[in-house]
Amino acid sequence: MAEMQQQLERRADLVEQSTDEIAVVETMDMGFLYLSMLERLVARGAANLRLYADLVVASEERTWEAKNLRNTVQRMPAGPAVIITPWNAPFLLSTWKLAPGPGRRQQRDPQTGRVVAIVGRPTRRARVEAGFPPGAYNLVQGMGTEVGAALVADPRVRRISFTGSPDTGRAIGRAAAGNLVPFTAELGGKGPLIVFDSRDADTDIAPLAHPDHRAAVHGFVERARAAGDRVVRGGRPVDGSLHYEPTLIEPLSNDSEVVQREVFGPVLTLQTFSDEAEAIALANSTAYGLSAIVWTTSRERAERVRRALRAGLVWVNTFLVRDLTAPFGGCGISGIGREGGDHAIDFHSDLWTLMILDDSVS
Repeated sequence: MAEMQQQLERRADLVEQSTDEIAVVETMDMGFLYLSMLERLVARGAANLRLYADLVVASEERTWEAKNLRNTVQRMPAGPAVIITPWNAPFLLSTWKLAPGPGRRQQRDPQTGRVVAIVGRPTRRARVEAGFPPGAYNLVQGMGTEVGAALVADPRVRRISFTGSPDTGRAIGRAAAGNLVPFTAELGGKGPLIVFDSRDADTDIAPLAHPDHRAAVHGFVERARAAGDRVVRGGRPVDGSLHYEPTLIEPLSNDSEVVQREVFGPVLTLQTFSDEAEAIALANSTAYGLSAIVWTTSRERAERVRRALRAGLVWVNTFLVRDLTAPFGGCGISGIGREGGDHAIDFHSDLWTLMILDDSVS
């Protein structure tokens, strides 16, 4: 455990030394805001590594005596794991999924081609210089229907961790069930943002990751127009770039596709409510349940509403700020299981129990 702690700490040091390189490549690859990468996300990646450096030591074996038995419980490495990361924020999510334990195979979406540079240069260098043995981590890139399907169906695999769409999650879940392999999935969501009495904040809009991605976002908007939903502002791709205009849509009905499905772009729907009960009903009306946001100046209202929302994580008066040791995952079709902190270590471990009759050994 102490050796692994040193390796993770050293790897975090090396990632921090490569902050600018990682930020530049990640920004080039999928359009993430450079300053956000530079000032926040790379640092969070290093923090993930340091967090698990501490947790691996804290998770040593536990021994106790009861009913004249000496009991010992250890976490044993479960075995090879397949980690499938999405194209958005791949560096950060890689550190989150890979840090809980060695012996991983990772697949990435082929559209995130330049992200290989992140793994291939600073991150791979960090692994080698940190002392991880060759082959402990392996990068496999390719289409999910080919490479991903082969990996998750391999009977040698003992854990599968996936972030992506519900449809792909269902397919992976079927493959995992065939080999009785524990499976965790973070499947995105359609998170409500409930604003009671609050104030607007300035925002920055980044480009989308790929022309196909921009076309998919525009398809949602065009179908909303055709269905009679009112586009209040935006609603067009920006010529000559991968940007899409920040778009606000007033749907005719809560059943509108743009309300019920995940757009994954700078497109919001605007729906008003008359009281808390209606706000909660609207927020809980989709099949998703990853996260929710509530803006209010009332602590009592925040407590009432957050308890009523069907979501794995609720932010009040903030967003994307959390303790890395806290569990993260969704309800409904937004996922299975939880990641983060001890929850991730438990997922990547098998528990081994020894019981010895006290007076039978000396």
